[in-house]
Amino acid sequence: MQTICVSLGGSVVSNEKGLNIQYLKEFRGLLKKHKEMQFAIIVGGGFVNRKYIEALREEGVSEFALDEIGIAFTRVNALAAKSIFDGLDGVFPSIVEDIKTLKEASKNRIIFCSGFMPGITTDAVSIITCEALGSKKLINVSAQSGIYDKDPKEAGAKKFSKITHQELIELAEKYDSREAKAPFVFDLVASKLAKRSNIRIDFIGTNLNELNSAISDKSHNGTIVEG
Repeated sequence: MQTICVSLGGSVVSNEKGLNIQYLKEFRGLLKKHKEMQFAIIVGGGFVNRKYIEALREEGVSEFALDEIGIAFTRVNALAAKSIFDGLDGVFPSIVEDIKTLKEASKNRIIFCSGFMPGITTDAVSIITCEALGSKKLINVSAQSGIYDKDPKEAGAKKFSKITHQELIELAEKYDSREAKAPFVFDLVASKLAKRSNIRIDFIGTNLNELNSAISDKSHNGTIVEG
């Protein structure tokens, strides 16, 4: 059985309007169709997490404490996402919060993971999960539909259709501050881990047709990182 890891951005799961129930239900339906595959889904922190961190950082709260708060939000989001999957065969009943539990969960077809520890983002957890499960493919689902040469909000920003791991590392080195909720779509540690294990990463947006294409190794409008 092929294993695909999915980094599900917190902003996809929850936003300023609340929990994105409709997306999660459609996400469930899509993964249900791919019965021949195992999925490990690593869930990010989301909109409320960002607001907490912004407010507390202004008060001088330590980055370590902000990371712990962020991890708590990833666990809430992972629990919320998993609850939509409850009743589906092959779903691991608990949220994976560390490598030991991940190994226990590895025989299940659908696994939900949260953040693991301070200083390690869910980007890095996603790659570590790939390594632990022997997966060579990560699909990164976020509000940003690919990798750009600069902030996509800036005029003239160019989206790449394909880049190498080294090029991803160079972009992460430029933009990853290592602070909680740093703005770059993928962090430096995760980028380096992906290169060392030659893990392909498909960066896509929230369109579920794009996700289906990425799962099925078909072309999509996001960015592929490999080589």
